[in-house]
Amino acid sequence: MRRIHKIAAGVFLIGVLFTGIGTGVALAEFSNLSYGGRIEADTANYKSKELVYTLAEDERYNRIYVDSYWRNDSSIEFVEKSEAFPDNTIALEIYYDAGAIEPELYVDNEIEEGEIYISVHYNQNSSYDAFSEVLNVKDKILEGLKDKKIYSYDGSKIKSIKVKASENLRGKIVY
Repeated sequence: MRRIHKIAAGVFLIGVLFTGIGTGVALAEFSNLSYGGRIEADTANYKSKELVYTLAEDERYNRIYVDSYWRNDSSIEFVEKSEAFPDNTIALEIYYDAGAIEPELYVDNEIEEGEIYISVHYNQNSSYDAFSEVLNVKDKILEGLKDKKIYSYDGSKIKSIKVKASENLRGKIVY
């Protein structure tokens, strides 16, 4: 073997050695991290809004689907309402980030005979800055790493939907 080959092999072996040391140090640091739980991704401007849909008097449905394409199963709940609540009305109380989105009701009553689909959709506000939210989360990640913790970041724009309807409609609502 020529001298250049010996030097190249030595450099390669030193590189492998340093790579192994770096990997060991990284794994040791990672194993010292603990899970810190779930926190908000940003400081949002949350508020409630009630969207109401009134069924026509001649409309009779066997099933009423309430859903949202951002769906989080634990965030849709049925709220008891008094008998004074109109029999043909469904209200959705939405708790959302007003700085980022504006929710709206979408209704499709042509899916199947006797069924109606009510969904919450939303439009992003023009003033919403997703890049600043990414930078805020980056800063929170670095803060967490300094404290030797890893967090789950919740960036959902809709936190919950409460379905309000009369007892008569309650048995027909699927969510």
